[in-house]
Amino acid sequence: MKRGQGSAETVILLLAFFIAIYVLLIPPCDRCKLVNADDTECDDVCEDVDEEDNEDILISEKIGGVSDTGEDQIDHELDDVNLFLKTEPEIQNLASSLYITRTSFGTRSQDLTFRVDDLENLKSALLSFSVSNSDGQLFIELNENIIFSGFISSGQTKIVHLPISSLNEQNRIKIYVSSPGIAFWRTNRYTLNDLVLKKEFEEIHSSETRNFVISSSEEDALEESTLKYSIYCNELSGTAYFKIYLNNEMLTTYSLGCVTSNKRIEIDIDDFEEGENELKFVIDNGDFLITNIEIINNLDEEIDYIYDFDVSSNQYDSIVDGDKEARLELELGDGKKKADIILNDNKIVLSTSSDEFEKDVSSYITEGTNIIEIIPETDFEIERLIIELK
Repeated sequence: MKRGQGSAETVILLLAFFIAIYVLLIPPCDRCKLVNADDTECDDVCEDVDEEDNEDILISEKIGGVSDTGEDQIDHELDDVNLFLKTEPEIQNLASSLYITRTSFGTRSQDLTFRVDDLENLKSALLSFSVSNSDGQLFIELNENIIFSGFISSGQTKIVHLPISSLNEQNRIKIYVSSPGIAFWRTNRYTLNDLVLKKEFEEIHSSETRNFVISSSEEDALEESTLKYSIYCNELSGTAYFKIYLNNEMLTTYSLGCVTSNKRIEIDIDDFEEGENELKFVIDNGDFLITNIEIINNLDEEIDYIYDFDVSSNQYDSIVDGDKEARLELELGDGKKKADIILNDNKIVLSTSSDEFEKDVSSYITEGTNIIEIIPETDFEIERLIIELK
């Protein structure tokens, strides 16, 4: 091996080594953004890092589903999902009648204009008309491209396909007839009636996700899990393939007819993640409604929703001196939420249908260790619990 070649390989190896060390040493948020093209994939990582670095945040917990502490089961109820791939027609009357002529000395052509506001989802476009008078060869242009040329007999109805590749948001159709040529005494003419444009748009909503939170205590106590749902067919031609993913891993897939059914699927508890989890539903055909979506987690022990946090002397002084307030903030799921929240033996009553709850708890905070306990009266989701100095 040549000396220069060996030196170059050594430099490359050293450079790769130092890059690897750099990636390992930079903050988790920056590292995530470096290895992911989409920064939104790092929202949770960066949010957690920001909270850890923020001295004003006394506690931040992603609790997830809560239930009566006397139960050893937690139910995560999710919103309905509507998935569909369907075609919607749109009819536009362009003209009731057109008269087109051409002689050796002059031409009378006709122009029509129309718009297509949703080109991305346009599946097809057709121009239809009937002919009551014909002589010569008829030409039709779409945006200066000839899409039809031919002879049409009187009394016929003609359908002309408009190429989607030739369509724009604003479009022009030009219709004209061939020249009589050396027969200068003749007039070529067409009378067209009931010119109608039919556009078909494909409405696609083939996948949708639902998120739920699994707390660390729920994950530790998980014994078995079941996904329940009902699926209703609104419309289907042929068969459809239905898929469900949990955290980007295939949970189930099967073919569907246009029937209504109730399903139960066992979930491997190792597929859950502490914190936020994502359930994704996918269909490749038809129109389906998925309702009564519920993840039922059976636990091997009852869960107490008790959390502790420390308040430093400086943080406590800022509360006592009135410089800052301690605000309890809850980010909640859907439905009715009822619970007693006990903060250092002080009871806070939670009873709301809102997805947010906030309260000043400054007078409940003590210096040193603080204890907060949630005693739910209904099953609901607590996506995040925060006590922050503001």
